[in-house]
Parts: sequence; C-alpha cells; structure tokens
Amino acid sequence: MDLAYFVAALFASFLPARHWSRFPSLPIHRAGPLAGVATFIAAALVGVFGFLAYTDGVIRDTGELQIAIAEKQVKGELPETTEVSAGPMAVALLSPLAFLLFTPAGQLSAYFGTTALIRTIAWIADDPMGDPVLTMLDAVAARGAGRLRTAHQRRMRERIEGAEVPDRLYPGSWARLNDVDFVVVSSRRKPGWTKGATVITREEWFSLGEPFELRTADGLRTIYPLTRQRDGDVVRHSVEYELPMRRIT
Repeated sequence: MDLAYFVAALFASFLPARHWSRFPSLPIHRAGPLAGVATFIAAALVGVFGFLAYTDGVIRDTGELQIAIAEKQVKGELPETTEVSAGPMAVALLSPLAFLLFTPAGQLSAYFGTTALIRTIAWIADDPMGDPVLTMLDAVAARGAGRLRTAHQRRMRERIEGAEVPDRLYPGSWARLNDVDFVVVSSRRKPGWTKGATVITREEWFSLGEPFELRTADGLRTIYPLTRQRDGDVVRHSVEYELPMRRIT
C-alpha cells in the first residue's frame, strides 16, 4: 500500500502545487524530487532512442543524396567539381538541432528535460512546484474563472442595487449614527473607501468610518459614515471626493 501511495504521489506531484493540499494522504513533497529525476530519465530515453531513429533516416537520405549527385555528374548535368559530400555533411552537422526543433520525439525530449531542470531547481530552492506548463495553464484558467466569477457577482449585486444614481449626503442622525457628522449614501461601492481612509473634499477633510449596507425601497445602498478630522489626525490613506448637496431628511 505504501508503494502504491508513493507512485500516486509521483503522478500527483506533476499537478500545480496549489492542488497538492487536496491529497493530504499522499507524500507529494517526498516524491517530488524523484519525479524530477524520473523526468530527466524519460528525457534521456526519448532523446537517445528518438535521435538514433532520426539519424538512421538522415544517413539513409544523405546517402541517397550523394548517389543522386554522382549520377548527375556522370550524366553531365552537374560539373565534376561539385562537392558530393558538402551538402550531406552540413545536414549531418545540423541533425541534432533539427531533431530537437522539428521532430515530435525531439520536442518531447526537450520538454521533459527543461521541465525537469526547472522543477529540480525549484525543489532545491525550497519552493516546490508541479509541471511548469500545467502550472501556467492552471494559473491562466484560474484567472479567467476569477474574472468570470467577479463579473457575475458584480452583475448580481447591481441587480439588487438597482439603477445607478448620484450620491446623497445626509446628517449622521439620518442613519441613527449620532457620533458621525454625515453619511454618504451610494448606489455603488466605492473603490478605496475603507474604514480609516481620509476623504478629502474642497470644504473639509473627513475620517471614514466602517461602511455598511442598507436596503431601501430603491435598492441596496452602501452607507459611508464621515466624521470631521481634527488637527493632528494621521492620514494613512486618502481619497478625493466632491460632496453632493446636503439633504436634511
């Protein structure tokens, strides 16, 4: 059973690291370095056997090319000074690069070797990771899903907020807050308007209290309590704002 768990951990270690916590019973952190070694071995095996098969084809093709050149020289179609071996030799010299770049086996070998090297460095640096390509694809998918989820949540919230209307300004007593000077009633959340922020207006500066939500007949509203700042108050984060006309009720 231990061997089966370890083999499963080897395969699980290729998953993006953020998913490893889903398999608490698997020793992924112990299996990860061995997975890197196994990937190196796979890269070597695919590369060696693939390159041997590729060179067999190259040798056969270059031999046929030499024969074809010689036949054309005999027929007088090419001058006798034509170098018979120059082209085949160039092909032979470039064959390793051509194998890595233009053959499936070469590309797979290069991929295995590169990802194994990246994962090994990551494990040595105590920042283990899964397969780099899977990790990248997972990150792209997660960001896309996050944007879709955020857009959906925004649409749902706007549905209960109703139509967007200008902000309104009321005395604190309107919201039954006797310790604040004003409240801003907004039909939409305001980015950066968090508790403790300084709201800078042309008239005065205010400290922002804890925002809260209130359901009204017109829809959900966000209430921002404002208290006049005193001399010596520390400004940690500020937002600029144009106060709307004050309403009494």
